[in-house]
Amino acid sequence: MRLLSIAIIAVAACNASASPPPQVGTKAPPIVGQTHDGQAFDLAAKKGQWTVLYFYPKDGTPGCTKQACAFRDATKQLTDLGVAIYGISRDSKERHQKFAAEHRLPFLLIADPDGTITNAWGVSGAFRMSKRWTFVIDPELVVRDVQKDVDPALNAEQVAAAVKRFLAAPAASP
Repeated sequence: MRLLSIAIIAVAACNASASPPPQVGTKAPPIVGQTHDGQAFDLAAKKGQWTVLYFYPKDGTPGCTKQACAFRDATKQLTDLGVAIYGISRDSKERHQKFAAEHRLPFLLIADPDGTITNAWGVSGAFRMSKRWTFVIDPELVVRDVQKDVDPALNAEQVAAAVKRFLAAPAASP
């Protein structure tokens, strides 16, 4: 019983520094990191384009592989809509490199080994992994859609449908 209470305290302490997830209609929290190909990534530089950030637990696991491959297969459809796709997990750049090469991923993976990004976005999960959440960010860097605990096989389709709805909606009056 003593070990159980220590484990619960440890999990609570790990998640204590996490921010709440951004809500629809709020400015996207900043992200500065490194992609699997060694490029610097700054979300602020993505202003002017639609951006999808999908957080996932771990490279190489069945669900995460299914999700990455679904985004791979939907990349042309999403890029034709003007969307850039980025996967984020707490894996290292090197692990991301191997995962991206093995599955021929045409989009970038952002390494977050220390959990800075995951905590800032409020998607910290158990066992030093992130939750499987997806954020659709508009060209003004405003969160337009939050998809929680997504089905890995359907997530890319859901993102494409959401972006199509946003693009088809009439612009708001000033």
